[in-house]
Amino acid sequence: MIIKITKKTADIRLDRFLAKADAIWGKNQLSRSQIQKLIEQNIIKINGQPALSHAWLKSGDIISIKKNQTNSY
Repeated sequence: MIIKITKKTADIRLDRFLAKADAIWGKNQLSRSQIQKLIEQNIIKINGQPALSHAWLKSGDIISIKKNQTNSY
């Protein structure tokens, strides 16, 4: 899954953005601690680089998620 950050969705920490993004996880909403584990496992990246949970998102950033690997949560 690929998510492009816009001006409207920028200026928030990655873990907070993903915790609030119901459209990504559907019914299986993840907690911030679960998201942080996915980030540590390099399942979530920003602009193709390993992400940090405390990274602040900027307009134009690209978040990539290996969605098939998130099913264990």
